[in-house]
Amino acid sequence: MEDSGHAPETLEIQDGEYGPQLTTFFREAFVGSLIEPQLTMTAKANGESWQADIKIECSREGCYQIVVASKLGECHFVRRIVEKQTSFALTTPFEPVHVSALLVQNTKRLDDENWEPAATARSQSLKDFRSFEGRWRSECPLNSKIAIFYGVLRPVSFRDPKDLKWLSDNLPDPSNVHPDVRPRYARLAASAFGELLADEQPTHVQFVAKLLPFMPDRPDQYYQLENAGFQLQLRDERLAGSLILLAKSNCEQGQLEEAKRLLRIAEQVTNQTWPNSDGIENLRLDIDFFQCIGSPYGSTVYGSTVK
Repeated sequence: MEDSGHAPETLEIQDGEYGPQLTTFFREAFVGSLIEPQLTMTAKANGESWQADIKIECSREGCYQIVVASKLGECHFVRRIVEKQTSFALTTPFEPVHVSALLVQNTKRLDDENWEPAATARSQSLKDFRSFEGRWRSECPLNSKIAIFYGVLRPVSFRDPKDLKWLSDNLPDPSNVHPDVRPRYARLAASAFGELLADEQPTHVQFVAKLLPFMPDRPDQYYQLENAGFQLQLRDERLAGSLILLAKSNCEQGQLEEAKRLLRIAEQVTNQTWPNSDGIENLRLDIDFFQCIGSPYGSTVYGSTVK
């Protein structure tokens, strides 16, 4: 499908189309006659490009997505509204060897010939996130410097704190984002915070509070479909680490219950054995934060280690 990668990503991007397509396929398959359009194509070289002349005949009027492909899997998509038949020519940068057409049912007609997919609230929200992610990468690229890292001189990437200001100014209102898509903003924000240099994280730790409205109520029930992959449950170590550092800051400010609340969220999104429930419940303002919540790294304070 257009604008999506390998399954199961198509199920998420084209969620409004999957149901009708499956229903139609099984209805026709059980009846014993799949109704498919008939296509013919001739192709000829035209300099460095190719011209494909296509004819489509169909028994069902509707919005068709026509795909022309090369033997290497390169694709060119065309959208047409077809009543019974139509012919058209197109130019591709590759030699077209295959053509197919699909009747798309979840559509919005623009005029007598053209249409576009009708986005569901979820797919539109996902489209908005990907647009946001593209702007983020373009306008706030990572910095890099040569440094000794794990004993080897190599390029080390890090983020400028001003990038957090960009996120603060541009994150959408969570109420306008579909609940299934909100955690993607939380993960992006946590990743940005985690890319700060370590000595800058304490100064900017309050930024982490901005990702809280994007967290799911039940991280254990969250799932995320991707290009040829998927994730079951929300597990993200940068997200967990960001929440832990914000909890530590709250604890230092005397906000014990809020610190515990943040730690309970962090416990749900990490694959580590800490923070653990017993440590969270036993946390007090007068004891060492990291030791109490079960950190295996000892009693650690920003920039130093307590012996």
